[in-house]
Parts: sequence; C-alpha cells; structure tokens
Amino acid sequence: MPSLRNGSACASRWISAGESSATRSPAMLEVAFIVFGAALAFGLGRGLKVPVMPLLIVMGLIFSASGALDDREVVGSMLEIGLTFLVFAAGLEMAPVRVRGKVGAVLQVGVVQFVALGGLALGILLLGGRSLEESLYVALAAAASSTLVVVRLLRQRRQIFEPLGALIIGVLLLQDVLIILGLVIVSGLPEGGAEVLQRVGGGALVLGLSALLYWRVMPVLLARYEHDDEIGLLIVVGTLFAMLGLASLVNVPIIVGAFGAGLSLSSFPTNALVRGLIGPLIDFFLALFFVALGAFLVLPTLEELLVGAGLVVMIWVVTPVVVVAVAERAGFTTSGAVEAGLLLAQTSEFSLVVALQGVSSGQLSEGTLTIISLVTVVTIGLAPWVSSKALVRLGIRLHPRPRAVEGAAEMEGHVVVIGLGVAGAMLMERLQDAGIGAVGLDYDPAEVSRLREQGYRVVWGDADDPRAMEALNLAGARAVIVTTGSVMHTQLVSEHISEDAQLWVNLMDDTRVEACEAAGARTVNYSRASSEKVVEWFESLADGARPEQPAEG
Repeated sequence: MPSLRNGSACASRWISAGESSATRSPAMLEVAFIVFGAALAFGLGRGLKVPVMPLLIVMGLIFSASGALDDREVVGSMLEIGLTFLVFAAGLEMAPVRVRGKVGAVLQVGVVQFVALGGLALGILLLGGRSLEESLYVALAAAASSTLVVVRLLRQRRQIFEPLGALIIGVLLLQDVLIILGLVIVSGLPEGGAEVLQRVGGGALVLGLSALLYWRVMPVLLARYEHDDEIGLLIVVGTLFAMLGLASLVNVPIIVGAFGAGLSLSSFPTNALVRGLIGPLIDFFLALFFVALGAFLVLPTLEELLVGAGLVVMIWVVTPVVVVAVAERAGFTTSGAVEAGLLLAQTSEFSLVVALQGVSSGQLSEGTLTIISLVTVVTIGLAPWVSSKALVRLGIRLHPRPRAVEGAAEMEGHVVVIGLGVAGAMLMERLQDAGIGAVGLDYDPAEVSRLREQGYRVVWGDADDPRAMEALNLAGARAVIVTTGSVMHTQLVSEHISEDAQLWVNLMDDTRVEACEAAGARTVNYSRASSEKVVEWFESLADGARPEQPAEG
C-alpha cells in the first residue's frame, strides 16, 4: 500500500504508468470494478434494508478473490483518495461550538473512555506477544467511537441539539483529536524522538490553523459567496487541498490535514453549505473507499478472529460501564448516561485510518488490518441495535445503583409539563402567571437549576424512568403536556394518569400523530400552529390592519 503521508506519490506513479495503453487499460478496468461494486452494494443495501458499509467491503473481497482487483497500487490509490474524504467528512461534523456548557463533562467522559479502552487493548495485545508498536496501533484503533455513525443516529433521533447530544459530540471531537495526535506520535516512533517532536509540532500547527479558519475566516468567506456555488465549491476544495499540502509540508500524515480542513468548515451554517456543495462527492468517494478496503483485506487466521471477537466484546462491555460511571458523576441521569454509553460502544472510522497508516509505514501487518476492519464493521453495523431504546431500558434495569430522581410533586389537581426546553419553560411561566399549580420534568441539570432558582417546581429525571413518573404524581394530575414529541413518553404517561386527566403532546410534524392519539393524547403541531400565526399576520396586513408582530405560539 502507498504511504499515507505522501498522497501524491502513488497518484503520480499511476498517471505516469498510464502513458501507454497497455498499462492504462487494466488500471481503468479496476477502477470500473470498484465503482460497479459500490453501485451494486448500494442497490442491495436499499433492497434488503441493511447497512451498506459491510456490503461495500464484501464486494471488495469478492472482486479481490476473483482476481478482478489484483493491482494493489490502484487499490491503494483509491483507498488513499477515499480515506481523505472519509476523514474530511468526520471533521465536518465536529463543530466545537456545540460543546459549549459541557466542557467539564466532555473532558471527564472522553479522556476516561479513551484511556480505559486504549489501555485495556494495549495490555491484551502485549500479553498476547504482539510488539509494542503493533499494540499501540490497535490500542488507538479501539479507543475512539465513530463520529459519522453516532452523529447520524443523533440526527435521526432528534437529539443532536439536546444536552446528551452536546456531550456525545464533544466526546467524539476530543477523541478524534487524541487519535490524530496519537497517530502522529506512533507513526514517528521508528525515526526517533526528535522526529516525534517535530511531527507533534506540525500536527499542532495544522489543527491550530484549522481553529483560526473555523472561528474567523470560513463563516465570513462562505457567507459572502453563499449564492455562488462555483466559487463556494472552489473555496471548499481549495481549503481541503491546501490543508493536505500543509500536512505534507510539515511531514505529518495527510489525514491530519483532511481532518483539519473538515474542522475548519464545521461551524453552522457553514457546514450545511459545504454539505450541499460537496456532499455527493464525499458519498461517492466513501463508497469507493470501502470497496477498495475490502479488496485490500486478507483472510484472518483463527487467532486473529479470536482477537477481533475479544475486542468487540471488550468495546460492548467496557464502554457502557465506563461512560455510565463517569457521566453520572458529571451530572447526567442514569438513563442519559446509559444511552450515551451505548451510543459510544463502537470503534471509529478513524480506526481504519490508524490501521491503514500502520500498514503503509510497515509497522502493522495486513492481518491486523483485517482484525481492526472486522471489529469496525461489526460494531458500527450493529450500532443502531446496540443503542436502541430497548437496550437502554435494559441497561437501566441492570444498573446496580441508578441515580435517584430529585424533587417531587406534593400536590393534587396540578399540571405536569414533561420536557423543559423553550416551549416547556414558556408553558411553566404561563401556568405560574395564571396561578395554576404546575410541576415540570427535565433531565438537563443546568436547566433544572435555572428554573428552580426562578421559583418553579421541577423534578430532575428522565421521562422514560418509572421513578420520575411516580415523583410527578401523575395519578393526581388534571393535565399533562408532553413537549418532547416522543411516542414512548406519551404511552408511559397514559399508563399513569387518571381517566379524567387531559394529555397533550406537542409535535413538529404529523408522522407520530396517529400513535400519540392511539395512546389517548391530543396533539398540537408546532409547525402548523406557527404557520397559521404567520398567515394571520400577513392577512391582517392585507386588510390594512396595524402591522403588529405575530403572537408567540
């Protein structure tokens, strides 16, 4: 495999080798096989409704076994191009501003998880007779969680802007930076301490420049050319290649530059503009990367399979235990801590980056690359199931000493508000102003403390925790308002309230109306209610009425 530190070398050799038709045709044929395999895998994945990443790797394995992808130079070139876009996409998801207010919890959870998993993997490999360098590479590969997978799950579950989402995003960002720095150090070990220090300085320079671009340059630059797609695309691609060039100049792995480029463009709404400009191109090269990775793998031995299975079990067991223990100490509820632990229980796309760098530098065998790839495929492929609500509830039941719910509703005939975000806090204010007894429930300790200081009755706990339902005295409530939009929360509440109590649920769309109404709830569509207010306001302008701002919904 070509060196990941010098991405242009293999490309130039490939181009120069293509000067004759005899060498150009096989290379183009292998690229065509990789593209065809990616298209076939996506078609099968959609038809079978299964994750596409394992299918892409299987396609590569099949083509390699059939002899269609024998040219390791071409496969290595596709790996390197895809790897660049893979790391760039991961950096693009890591807006540091999302971590605001959760820095302490992020440092505690991220560092402890990284050290615990990496230390265990390092000890296991050393005891198994592996070399120190190989053990360090595997330890780095096992220590971090997947940015792309976890962020996608948080988006699907609408949790990315919640306190839990902020904690997890922060942990992922911290671990990615630690992986980058660890990789810079480990890759320089064969060349001595002076080279390691030089590379650490180079990596710090690249990441420091990324931070400067993130805070001061890119939001202004892309906002100026927001409506000019051609210039916007040139800015994005130019930033990527400039950071790759800087990484090569300071002699650090080019993936440091790719991550730095993504990080510099990750602020909102800059990252949304970038995805619109380059998103399909990223997806295309990611697909090619996983097919090429499958073609590069070798069949593992029984010993390597056992090592891989042991790493999978370690990640699934140790990660939740460590994260739950630390997140609870950092102020999160048991339910939130368990969900965070399960969401983080997989290896990362950076695990593949680490393994490929180790192979390219000759410090890691291709068999170990296969182990790391298999662990990554298994843990990432099963991540949605491992972090499902059913396993979260199981984890809560298995917890030996779950955190107690704080606060209680010692009243009758009161109104309960579940979820104290913007809408929930506003409802609490209106109820208190009207002289109606009300109690709220939220799992964000900062929000709970703020509302309590303002004189509101608030229970700290999770809406899916039966103990919280008891603390709210739902049986004595005259009305319950669920602002989380969760069908599960609505169903739990309906099991505890009296027949005379009213149950209301706030929703952002109509996809869950039927399920909530089946639980006996009345639904309010936020977006429709807001649009009706705006329409009324415009109609009042058309009728010549005084232009007053639309009332808050």
